[in-house]
Amino acid sequence: MFTHILIPTDFSPAAWKAVEIGLNLSDQYKCEISILHIYPVASKFSHESSHEDLLPKLNKVKEHMTKLSNDLRKNEKTQINNLVLPGNIEKQLLDFVTQNSFDLVIMGVNSSGEDNSPGSHTAKLIEESDTPVLVIPNSYS
Repeated sequence: MFTHILIPTDFSPAAWKAVEIGLNLSDQYKCEISILHIYPVASKFSHESSHEDLLPKLNKVKEHMTKLSNDLRKNEKTQINNLVLPGNIEKQLLDFVTQNSFDLVIMGVNSSGEDNSPGSHTAKLIEESDTPVLVIPNSYS
């Protein structure tokens, strides 16, 4: 039985499929959902020069997450929490899952390959977390 599901998102189509599956499970099990976006900071994808540069970008993402959650709440009976955290994606995700009580993590795979093999963030979470991870391939329909 599930009581709290985490769905990390990068706002991709694969992540949206994970949200849809999470919502279906929450309807069935009457559980809470948390949608998490980790804004990459100090990584190969981001060259933020200062905290001042980061704040407007984080606020914009937080606004987007709030709108997404509010839109989902209109159509669902599920309790939906949204969170935006800055940091290294792999480390922040693993720390967040470890520090909180989730029954399941649902992640969409954004593989560019034909085999839909999990990316490094997903593989790291599966490898190092005690929480079950449901991986949704980007070709899932």
